[in-house]
Order: sequence, then structure tokens, then C-alpha cells
Amino acid sequence: MPSLPDHPEQPVRFTGKVSDKIFSQYVSLRESLDSLVFTTTKQKYIDKVERHKGDPSTVLGRWVREHGEDKQSPLPDPPRNSSNETRIEIQNIIQRQADATHDEIEFARDMDDIEKVYEWFDRETFKLTGVGYGYSNLARWAARNDGMVNWLKLRYRRPRPYLVAPRIGLELNSLIGHIDTASYPSGHAADSFLVATMLGNRHPEHRKAFDEMAWKIADGRMILGVHYPSDLVAGEQLARLAAGMLEG
Repeated sequence: MPSLPDHPEQPVRFTGKVSDKIFSQYVSLRESLDSLVFTTTKQKYIDKVERHKGDPSTVLGRWVREHGEDKQSPLPDPPRNSSNETRIEIQNIIQRQADATHDEIEFARDMDDIEKVYEWFDRETFKLTGVGYGYSNLARWAARNDGMVNWLKLRYRRPRPYLVAPRIGLELNSLIGHIDTASYPSGHAADSFLVATMLGNRHPEHRKAFDEMAWKIADGRMILGVHYPSDLVAGEQLARLAAGMLEG
């Protein structure tokens, strides 16, 4: 069985006489990799999507009202599993994991609990501004976008990088075990950047600091081995859109 080349999206040029069988095996290998999708989303996330579709106070409810339920997405499609971009992303995750300090890893592990993210944001915001918004208020902001995040995860069903890595000859481990949702977009990044954007709108002089806080949370997801860089960028893009919809 031929293995995928380092640049699989480039045209394949075999040297010598290659049988139809070998070429067919190569094509089958790529198709098998691209058909790998996340299929074990828990029912509670599916139920949340359905609730938010009918609730115009949520981001998904507003999106459906304005665009219908034709599965139009506000995000670009993620790279294919067999693409060179995905390989490079996984290599970058492996390197980031290797470079992470003990404190960075422990912070990322601690922030896997999304409630702790809101608590941390609230503490840091008070230090910056002297204003205490309260954990519950920040959580409510993010909760209005949760249905949209899960709708997109169900649409794309992108497998986590630690699931794809061994299929392309790379070694990557999740530092927090298996995650029960798809990879794209990152929910932690979306929630963090939504909170950061809403806070930045209220304290524009601290907008950069809030964004840096959100990136610290997002970077932790890569350190843990559970998200591609493009998942994090998509989470930020979605958060900016969601903040505009909620505050507009």
C-alpha cells in the first residue's frame, strides 16, 4: 500500500510503470483519510442546537431567522484531513506541545473546565478595570453562542488532531484524554473571544489585553493537543460575528 506523500494536494507523479491497482490503492487511502469524521457527539449538544434554532435571542436563532436552515455557514471549510495544510498544522501542534512550559500545560489543563475560563476572565478584568462583571454574566454572554458553535461542529464533523495524526504517520497525544465533540470551530476559542470582544466594547482602552487573554485560552487548546490552529482562528472569527449580532 503506498503511503501519502508529504504534499498530498500536489499532483502525484509515479516513476516507471505503475499498475492500475497501486494507483487505485493510493486514491483509496486518501479517500479513507478524508472520510474520517467525528460521529459520537453527545445528545445534549444536539438538543442545544435544536433549542437555539428556535430562540431569536441566541446567535444561532438569529442566523437561522436571517439565512434559513439551509446549512449556510459563516465560516470557511476547514482543510481536508489529507491536505498538506493539515499535516503542517499537526506538526505545529506537536512542536507547541514540546515547547510548552510546565506552567503553560497546567494552566491549559485547568482551563479545560470552561467555567474556570469565565472565573479567570472575571478576575483579570477586575484587575484591569476595577469593574466586576461576575462569572455568571460572562457565562451568559458565551451561552448565547453555544448553539451556533455546536451547529457548526455538527456540520463539519472535523476529527480532533490526535485522531488524524497517527493516520498520516505522526505522533500526537491529547493531554486531557478524548473530547466528545468535533474539532472545528474551537468552542473555548469562540467563548473566550466573545467574552473578550464584549469586554473590549465596554473598555476599548483594554481591548488588546482582553484579546491577549482570549489567545492564552486558545493557545492552551493547541498545547493540550485537542485543536488545530485553524480551529482557533475559526473560533475567533465566529466570536467577532456573534458579538456583532448580540450587540447590534
